[in-house]
Amino acid sequence: MIRITKERELKTSVLIADDHNLVAEATAHILQATGTYDVTVVGTLLEARAAVLAQGGFDIVLLDLDMPGMGG
Repeated sequence: MIRITKERELKTSVLIADDHNLVAEATAHILQATGTYDVTVVGTLLEARAAVLAQGGFDIVLLDLDMPGMGG
């Protein structure tokens, strides 16, 4: 059984998948500063797939379409 806390219910889950760490971390920092978003950052397509499976999905996915291992 998965228990969802009240804090988690109030936040929008966001996955940022980008191989440019500076872009990903800066975007995550801006979103987290609002207190409205629960942000996960990954740097590869395989990590993104694993995060989606582990989390059970995200409300928003910001995906770099030109990462290694992707066809665009």
